[in-house]
Amino acid sequence: MRGGPSHVDTFDYKPQLQIDEGKPGIGRRGSRSRAKLLGSPWEFARHGQNGLNISELFPNVAKHADKLCLLNGMHTDLPNHPQAFVKMHTGNSQFVRPSLGAWTLYGLGTENKNLPGFIVLSPQTGLGGAQNYGSSFLPAIYQATPIRGSSRGGSGQINNITNPRVSKEAQRIQLDLVQSLNQEQLKTGCGKPGCGGCDRVF
Repeated sequence: MRGGPSHVDTFDYKPQLQIDEGKPGIGRRGSRSRAKLLGSPWEFARHGQNGLNISELFPNVAKHADKLCLLNGMHTDLPNHPQAFVKMHTGNSQFVRPSLGAWTLYGLGTENKNLPGFIVLSPQTGLGGAQNYGSSFLPAIYQATPIRGSSRGGSGQINNITNPRVSKEAQRIQLDLVQSLNQEQLKTGCGKPGCGGCDRVF
């Protein structure tokens, strides 16, 4: 969630950060930085039988603490947002890898044959772009279907779902032709010796 609330203000309580508030931070090369550490201005308290630390910003969420699973063990050694963003979604910032969504779809599949396996809403063009939801070396069917929001010039719809150069009637004729060819292919097979029908389609 780019631009979302900080983890140290929500569910990741850092008592040492509160103690060190105002002290100089550590720079990229291990040297002291001119920037000073800033603790969270919000109070944390333990909730539920498991004693989850939850910020006072979420009083209603805190009531359901025993139904939550909070993973505070994720970290990265990358100080830059673009590389860290890609690493968060793919597990690697240096080499192109399938996204978490692509691996999940590849491993679990989908029960719906008529809709995308997973989608991405208003995908970022920067910070790794399509790499964050792509399928890399997995087949392209496992990548997300981007739905671009209308706030950035998109239509809020799936790309390429309509063809402005061809009328709806002509598109219907094209789709019907392809469907008839697919059905014929299923009946006659692919032409290989011994093939009495297969699922190869156009």
